[in-house]
Amino acid sequence: MRLYAQGSAGFGVASSSFDLIGAALFGPSALSSEEASQIAGTAEEKARKMRDEKFRRELNQQNLVVHDMADDGNCLFSAVAHQIYNDPELHVTTRAQCYNYMERNRSYYSGFVLEDFDKYLSKQRNNKEWGGHLELRAFGEIYNRNVIVYDELHVLGS
Repeated sequence: MRLYAQGSAGFGVASSSFDLIGAALFGPSALSSEEASQIAGTAEEKARKMRDEKFRRELNQQNLVVHDMADDGNCLFSAVAHQIYNDPELHVTTRAQCYNYMERNRSYYSGFVLEDFDKYLSKQRNNKEWGGHLELRAFGEIYNRNVIVYDELHVLGS
Protein backbone atom coordinates (compact mmCIF):
# COMPACT_ATOMS: atom_id res chain seq x y z
CA MET A 1 0.00 0.00 0.00
CA ARG A 2 1.49 3.25 -0.93
CA LEU A 3 -1.51 5.52 -1.00
CA TYR A 4 -4.32 6.37 1.28
CA ALA A 5 -7.42 8.42 0.89
CA GLN A 6 -8.72 10.88 3.43
CA GLY A 7 -12.37 11.86 3.69
CA SER A 8 -14.83 13.15 6.27
CA ALA A 9 -16.23 9.76 7.32
CA GLY A 10 -12.95 8.15 8.33
CA PHE A 11 -9.86 7.11 6.49
CA GLY A 12 -9.09 4.55 3.88
CA VAL A 13 -6.06 2.73 2.67
CA ALA A 14 -5.71 2.69 -1.09
CA SER A 15 -3.59 0.31 -3.10
CA SER A 16 -2.72 0.62 -6.76
CA SER A 17 0.10 -1.88 -6.97
CA PHE A 18 -1.33 -4.47 -9.34
CA ASP A 19 0.93 -6.27 -11.81
CA LEU A 20 0.56 -5.74 -15.51
CA ILE A 21 -0.59 -8.93 -17.20
CA GLY A 22 0.67 -9.56 -20.69
CA ALA A 23 3.91 -9.63 -22.60
CA ALA A 24 5.37 -8.17 -25.76
CA LEU A 25 6.60 -10.69 -28.28
CA PHE A 26 9.59 -9.92 -30.45
CA GLY A 27 11.23 -11.96 -33.18
CA PRO A 28 14.61 -13.54 -32.41
CA SER A 29 16.58 -10.97 -34.36
CA ALA A 30 14.40 -7.94 -33.64
CA LEU A 31 15.77 -6.96 -30.21
CA SER A 32 18.29 -8.19 -27.72
CA SER A 33 16.85 -9.58 -24.50
CA GLU A 34 18.12 -6.47 -22.66
CA GLU A 35 16.35 -4.13 -25.11
CA ALA A 36 13.15 -6.18 -24.90
CA SER A 37 13.35 -6.07 -21.10
CA GLN A 38 13.79 -2.28 -21.13
CA ILE A 39 10.82 -1.82 -23.48
CA ALA A 40 8.65 -4.14 -21.38
CA GLY A 41 9.69 -2.26 -18.22
CA THR A 42 8.81 1.07 -19.84
CA ALA A 43 5.43 -0.28 -20.97
CA GLU A 44 4.69 -1.64 -17.48
CA GLU A 45 5.64 1.70 -15.89
CA LYS A 46 3.45 3.61 -18.34
CA ALA A 47 0.51 1.26 -17.69
CA ARG A 48 1.02 1.58 -13.91
CA LYS A 49 1.04 5.37 -14.15
CA MET A 50 -2.14 5.35 -16.22
CA ARG A 51 -3.89 3.07 -13.69
CA ASP A 52 -2.65 5.24 -10.83
CA GLU A 53 -3.95 8.44 -12.47
CA LYS A 54 -7.34 6.84 -13.15
CA PHE A 55 -7.50 5.57 -9.57
CA ARG A 56 -6.74 9.03 -8.20
CA ARG A 57 -9.39 10.63 -10.45
CA GLU A 58 -12.01 8.13 -9.27
CA LEU A 59 -11.19 8.80 -5.62
CA ASN A 60 -11.19 12.56 -6.22
CA GLN A 61 -14.70 12.24 -7.66
CA GLN A 62 -15.71 10.84 -4.26
CA ASN A 63 -14.18 13.93 -2.58
CA LEU A 64 -11.24 11.91 -1.28
CA VAL A 65 -7.69 13.20 -1.28
CA VAL A 66 -4.87 10.78 -2.06
CA HIS A 67 -1.57 11.08 -0.19
CA ASP A 68 1.54 9.13 -1.22
CA MET A 69 3.25 7.04 1.43
CA ALA A 70 6.64 5.39 1.11
CA ASP A 71 6.28 1.73 0.11
CA ASP A 72 8.61 0.60 2.88
CA GLY A 73 6.70 -1.70 5.23
CA ASN A 74 5.71 1.24 7.41
CA CYS A 75 3.19 2.52 4.87
CA LEU A 76 0.03 1.42 6.70
CA PHE A 77 1.28 2.86 9.98
CA SER A 78 2.46 6.05 8.22
CA ALA A 79 -0.94 6.49 6.58
CA VAL A 80 -2.72 6.15 9.91
CA ALA A 81 -0.22 8.52 11.56
CA HIS A 82 -0.85 11.05 8.80
CA GLN A 83 -4.61 10.79 9.29
CA ILE A 84 -4.59 10.88 13.08
CA TYR A 85 -1.59 13.13 13.84
CA ASN A 86 -1.07 14.84 10.47
CA ASP A 87 2.49 13.45 10.52
CA PRO A 88 3.41 10.17 8.78
CA GLU A 89 6.73 10.14 10.63
CA LEU A 90 4.79 9.13 13.75
CA HIS A 91 4.36 5.63 12.27
CA VAL A 92 6.35 4.28 15.23
CA THR A 93 3.64 5.62 17.56
CA THR A 94 0.74 4.16 15.59
CA ARG A 95 2.56 0.82 15.26
CA ALA A 96 3.08 0.67 19.03
CA GLN A 97 -0.55 1.64 19.71
CA CYS A 98 -1.76 -1.07 17.33
CA TYR A 99 0.22 -3.93 18.83
CA ASN A 100 -0.28 -2.79 22.41
CA TYR A 101 -4.03 -2.79 21.73
CA MET A 102 -3.87 -6.23 20.12
CA GLU A 103 -1.88 -7.54 23.07
CA ARG A 104 -4.44 -6.17 25.56
CA ASN A 105 -7.18 -7.82 23.50
CA ARG A 106 -5.33 -11.05 22.80
CA SER A 107 -8.38 -13.23 23.46
CA TYR A 108 -9.94 -11.76 20.31
CA TYR A 109 -6.92 -11.15 18.05
CA SER A 110 -4.95 -14.33 18.77
CA GLY A 111 -7.65 -16.39 17.06
CA PHE A 112 -6.79 -14.76 13.72
CA VAL A 113 -3.05 -15.46 13.86
CA LEU A 114 -1.78 -18.85 12.73
CA GLU A 115 1.59 -18.62 14.45
CA ASP A 116 2.29 -18.17 18.15
CA PHE A 117 0.62 -14.86 19.04
CA ASP A 118 3.51 -13.55 21.17
CA LYS A 119 5.97 -14.27 18.34
CA TYR A 120 3.65 -12.51 15.89
CA LEU A 121 3.44 -9.42 18.10
CA SER A 122 7.19 -9.40 18.65
CA LYS A 123 7.89 -9.62 14.91
CA GLN A 124 5.24 -7.06 13.94
CA ARG A 125 6.49 -4.47 16.43
CA ASN A 126 9.64 -4.18 14.30
CA ASN A 127 10.10 -1.28 11.93
CA LYS A 128 9.22 -2.04 8.28
CA GLU A 129 7.05 -5.09 9.01
CA TRP A 130 3.91 -4.90 6.87
CA GLY A 131 0.50 -4.66 8.50
CA GLY A 132 -2.71 -6.07 7.07
CA HIS A 133 -6.39 -6.67 7.71
CA LEU A 134 -5.93 -7.47 11.39
CA GLU A 135 -4.09 -4.20 11.97
CA LEU A 136 -6.76 -2.26 10.05
CA ARG A 137 -9.39 -3.80 12.31
CA ALA A 138 -7.42 -2.81 15.40
CA PHE A 139 -7.00 0.77 14.14
CA GLY A 140 -10.73 1.05 13.57
CA GLU A 141 -11.33 0.02 17.16
CA ILE A 142 -8.51 2.11 18.65
CA TYR A 143 -9.65 5.33 16.99
CA ASN A 144 -13.37 4.45 16.83
CA ARG A 145 -13.39 5.14 13.08
CA ASN A 146 -14.59 3.32 10.01
CA VAL A 147 -11.69 2.03 7.93
CA ILE A 148 -12.38 1.56 4.24
CA VAL A 149 -9.90 -0.08 1.89
CA TYR A 150 -9.95 1.31 -1.65
CA ASP A 151 -8.36 -0.56 -4.50
CA GLU A 152 -8.67 -0.35 -8.26
CA LEU A 153 -11.38 -2.98 -8.44
CA HIS A 154 -13.74 -2.31 -5.54
CA VAL A 155 -14.21 -0.82 -2.09
CA LEU A 156 -14.12 -2.99 1.04
CA GLY A 157 -15.24 -1.73 4.45
CA SER A 158 -14.17 -3.01 7.85
